[in-house]
Amino acid sequence: MELERYHQLRLYLQQWRATLAESIRQRIENSPFWLRRLRQMYEQEGVGEEFTIWLGRWCRQAAIQFILRMLFIRVLEDRDLLGTIRLRNSDGQQMWAQLTRNLGAAGYVQYCFWDAAHLLPDLFGPNEYDLILPDDELVQRFLDNVWRRPDSNRAGWLLFDFRPEPEKGDAGFQTRFIGDLYQELDAEIRERYALLQTPHFISQFILEHTLLKRFTEKDFREVTLIDPTCGSGHFEVDAFWLFVAEYEKAAGKERTRLSSAERTEIARTIIEKHLYGCDINPYATALTRFRLILAACDYAQPASLNDFRDMHFNIITIDSLIPYESLVVSDFKIGTTIAKTLGHKEAIYRALPILRNRYDVVVGNPPYISPPDNLKRDFYREQYESASGKYGLSAPFTERFIGLSKSGGIIGLINSNAFAKRRYGKALVEKILPEFDLLSVIDLGGAYIPGHGTPTLFLFIRNQKPSSDKVRVLSILKGEEGTPSKPSE
Repeated sequence: MELERYHQLRLYLQQWRATLAESIRQRIENSPFWLRRLRQMYEQEGVGEEFTIWLGRWCRQAAIQFILRMLFIRVLEDRDLLGTIRLRNSDGQQMWAQLTRNLGAAGYVQYCFWDAAHLLPDLFGPNEYDLILPDDELVQRFLDNVWRRPDSNRAGWLLFDFRPEPEKGDAGFQTRFIGDLYQELDAEIRERYALLQTPHFISQFILEHTLLKRFTEKDFREVTLIDPTCGSGHFEVDAFWLFVAEYEKAAGKERTRLSSAERTEIARTIIEKHLYGCDINPYATALTRFRLILAACDYAQPASLNDFRDMHFNIITIDSLIPYESLVVSDFKIGTTIAKTLGHKEAIYRALPILRNRYDVVVGNPPYISPPDNLKRDFYREQYESASGKYGLSAPFTERFIGLSKSGGIIGLINSNAFAKRRYGKALVEKILPEFDLLSVIDLGGAYIPGHGTPTLFLFIRNQKPSSDKVRVLSILKGEEGTPSKPSE
């Protein structure tokens, strides 16, 4: 699909996100039962804001999940991975309507999600955002006007068609579009969570100096990687392909000589054993899981998703800056200050196995903003020595990245350089970092990084005592004269 079509689809989905969210909100407000249920959820979550503000964001998150899951289904069926067509045409829906006359278009779409959940429960399984669906008539229009809309210039093709066209050099759905969606689908959520995708050349550079270095130090089969702020999964996907290269090298075969079954086993092993990630934003973790399954399918070329049935993703929705693994979370009561800070117990228990581990490689692009929640701001200050003064999240996240690494592990991140220049960074610079082996600091303040308006730097750290009293520092003193045509160069 041409790049212009992706831009057009993104605009469509932005508009429909607002429409679907408003429909969900109206259905909640018109139902005393659902209004009470959502108020209970609000009280359990305990955020420091008005219920109406929280409800608006919850409805937008529910709409985003609905949209993204429809996108996932459309991409998978255009790749012939589902074994049946659900959304591309109306045949399946017409059969559904004959069998379930009391359920409309929204119920049908949810059925499609639950049916796909039999293959990939981590991607399509039910959760709290399934509780209230948009209006049936609205969902029908969404299906007809976006996902089933024919291309007037090509018979048999849809306006948004993700099937590959080899004769045009088009391999099908481009996952870079997911990065655009991650940033652009909801402006308020983008600002709240500081959504910012990491350019490919940045993640590649960081992985070359962390993951590839770790491969030279120990058996790659024992190497684990986590991105505690995974966003839409750029580090995870790039790391997937680096692990693929190691497995192929160990097998002594070129990719074309490996059977589909062998490639499937390699892909499953990488995703289930080597790659871990966290993000506070639920649709970010959904995008990461989807990108990983697409990478696995690109590599293994399976006949259907059955080859990856029940694949487990170590990608969790949690505030990774809260050190749950060192807290006692079993005794806190709903409504208390600690409960409001920590969040849902169910999410915490799902996260604990991942947060209790320590990793060979910790990489990421943490948010550069100040803590948006007053309760959490004070809680972070209690947990991290680097969270001092009017701190930005870049400081405690750096400390947290180090804490998640194994002894001897390597940490690499692109981060705001503000902590190196402002008073709040004094504790991190003078007390935390000197305790570890600071491999290099690369100040990018003068460099152009696409999408990054905030001056940044690279930090590379090894979790061990300093090996030298010197630190290698590279600083770009002269800024770019303009916007370079190739930022990676």
